[in-house]
Amino acid sequence: MKKLLLFSIISLLLSCTQAPGYETVIIKYPDGELWEPVYYRQTINEGIAQYVIKGDTSKNWGKTVIIHSYNDYINSPKMLLESVMALNRRQNPTSNYKLIKDTTNDAIAIRCTNYYKNLVPQCEILRAAKGHKGVITIHYINKNITEYRNSYEDWYERIKKAVFYESYFRNNRILNKAFYLEI
Repeated sequence: MKKLLLFSIISLLLSCTQAPGYETVIIKYPDGELWEPVYYRQTINEGIAQYVIKGDTSKNWGKTVIIHSYNDYINSPKMLLESVMALNRRQNPTSNYKLIKDTTNDAIAIRCTNYYKNLVPQCEILRAAKGHKGVITIHYINKNITEYRNSYEDWYERIKKAVFYESYFRNNRILNKAFYLEI
């Protein structure tokens, strides 16, 4: 009886404490394209990573995927998306966003820009979604407008289907580290 009571108390205590989890963003990149991380920074409340085609750099790229996590962010993904869009409009007023998806937990917008001052034209698919620890943004940006338009449907599906995965064990991960970011 004492063992059963002790086991019950330990089980109750373990279920009441929050174990630290490890959150991962999983994106499926196109076959035949070698993407690699070129920038990564993590603080207590934020994480940011940039991926480019192999051979490009964080400053010299043709297309990129940028993932930004905001831990403990309490507002909706749409509010974060609108903040990012407003900031981008201040930097380049030629960018007009179009909201494609807006749900409680997920929002997606697209935009294309024109030349402005020293900024080259580019197109972007931007997703903001609730993760397990906060809100995550995923930006797919392409400076080749024709290529962007030709691959839009494919990239829209890739960004829309990106998965946020949480594990309580650091080694319970996707094996190919090129396809995910721990945040």
